[in-house]
Amino acid sequence: MSLEELAFPVVQQHDSSTRNGHAGAREQLRGPLWPASDMWTDAAPKRLRDKSACKTPLKSWARWLEYLESRKRPRAIERLLSAKGSPLAWGVSDSVRQLVQTWDKALQQTSRPRKKQKPTDEQATQVTELQQRITDWQHAARIADGSTEVLWAYQAVAIARALPELAQYLAAEQWWALVNELTIVASEAASLPLIEQSLASQLLAAELPLTLAYQLPELVHCRDLLSAGRQALANGILEFLDGEGVLQQRWWPIQRPLAASWTRCRALQAGIPDKLMDDETLRQYTLAVNELSRATREDGSLVLGTLGEEKVGARETAELFAAAFRFVPDLREKKAAAKFQRSLAMNKSDDEAASTAEVAAAKEEEKPRDYAAPSINSEWAQVAIFRRSWEPREPLLACSYDREQVAIEISTGRETIVSGVWGSSLQVNGQALAMQMPWREVCHTSDADADYLELELQLESGYKIQRQLCLGRKERFVYLCDSVLGQEAANLRYEQTLPLVPGIVAEQDAEMREVTLTGKKPCARVLPLALPEWRSEVRQGDLQAAYSVLTLTTTAHGRNLCAPWWIDLDAKRLGKPLTWRPLTVAENRVICGPDIARGWRVQIAERQWIVYRALTGTGNRTILGHNLISEFLLAQFKNGTTTNLVEIE
Repeated sequence: MSLEELAFPVVQQHDSSTRNGHAGAREQLRGPLWPASDMWTDAAPKRLRDKSACKTPLKSWARWLEYLESRKRPRAIERLLSAKGSPLAWGVSDSVRQLVQTWDKALQQTSRPRKKQKPTDEQATQVTELQQRITDWQHAARIADGSTEVLWAYQAVAIARALPELAQYLAAEQWWALVNELTIVASEAASLPLIEQSLASQLLAAELPLTLAYQLPELVHCRDLLSAGRQALANGILEFLDGEGVLQQRWWPIQRPLAASWTRCRALQAGIPDKLMDDETLRQYTLAVNELSRATREDGSLVLGTLGEEKVGARETAELFAAAFRFVPDLREKKAAAKFQRSLAMNKSDDEAASTAEVAAAKEEEKPRDYAAPSINSEWAQVAIFRRSWEPREPLLACSYDREQVAIEISTGRETIVSGVWGSSLQVNGQALAMQMPWREVCHTSDADADYLELELQLESGYKIQRQLCLGRKERFVYLCDSVLGQEAANLRYEQTLPLVPGIVAEQDAEMREVTLTGKKPCARVLPLALPEWRSEVRQGDLQAAYSVLTLTTTAHGRNLCAPWWIDLDAKRLGKPLTWRPLTVAENRVICGPDIARGWRVQIAERQWIVYRALTGTGNRTILGHNLISEFLLAQFKNGTTTNLVEIE
């Protein structure tokens, strides 16, 4: 028996039509005038599910229309979510949002004449156009490889949400055929590959069946979709998240569309007696809501989002966050995320029109001790987001990594200054080396002073690159460093690139090798620690700024090479005198060569820091009078004493 035959046993059956597409051509049944009596649940009025109703289908259809128009439950989904616009437009790009909104407007705003009145020409045209839209959707072909277009999936959910209203415009046969088609799509969607069609599978296998069950609880086959929809929702949340709410980097671009779909599903709980999320699914959804805030820039866009990506609507994004917060338990994560959004509301410019309620909420006092940590790192998700605090304008360092690429983002104040791929290339004796093993995490530590992450990339010929990323929270700086580690002496040439955000201007000093980054105003200074401070000094490399890219080139003859960046983000230190110098590292009173260990001192105004990096194992070494056996040390230096910010033994 086919899915079509299972979907709706019919009283009257008509000629079938053919629809091309999913898994090849399949037969499409037209709907009945009235379903059989056993297709109704106890939620339906008795007069509709009585066997006698089948004998007078046209009269029963009229009663069904009256019932749909007068019923008080379920509540409109927009009201559940307190949405002014379409909740389906949450988190999507501008082009998709416009298409979704056009569909929703056509489905929900078609006017109809009052009872016993003849429709006007305009109303007749609207109804005809609406019917044609639905017919086009029903006959739309799936793309050739069998996968489902995401927009088609959004349209399916939009139609399911509008089914009670559509009954007033469509003939009985067309409406029942539409319900029939949607239940078939929802049933078949369970077989969609979750990994390859992540967003489409959540829309069609989770949100669509749950929406049908919510909107039409009177129909058995809509109600029976609950179990499959609930399972698909849990599968998606548990598959895409790392257990702590962080989305795996391969799905990072669809973080908000996924969260929006999960939030719409969560809202449906108000009209469904059975739990839609078990305890573990709800826990991870709650943590995912927290990550929405952590992964949001000061301007409301997505951290680590692609440069030049399409604009996402500010109002729709704000509505998504507000709805998501309402549907999660009152945990520390919720308080932290809510604080971020209140701060974001305070930062909105007049043209973004922050509501009075948002601004009032932003002024409420909060207890910092109640907040979750502002930074997070997930080795499984291959994503790290380091924040100084939950204030949106505070310094941020984020990265994601996959195979040979590491994406990085640095922001401070209102400016995102670096965003894109942190590029690198190594030449050994003039020969470029290829990757053998992809980037992987080797070390991570985080506390109130600093967040630190170390990655490693294996290259051919026994070489490897160890990449360090550190955000000094209290000191407001970013330290980046690539160390090239080899097995025998050679001529090494290593090049790194950091992509600047359009609008950020790099100004190179005429005498010093520092670079000042300026957006609307100066926002950061970049120091190449491995190069001499003065351009007049002999150099083994260079730092250049051209075409919105910073390029740091470092050369050496030996086994190893260390190439650090120091990026100062403190607005109060901008313009203040600075200097940096290499430090002597000694072991057993013998000076260590650059192959063994490196050290530097950085001073900006009155603040000083020291950096130490071992390149060939650890030993009892001394730097600036400080004894250590560590592999890495980053410390504040004041009055001859050091205060460790990060120490890796």
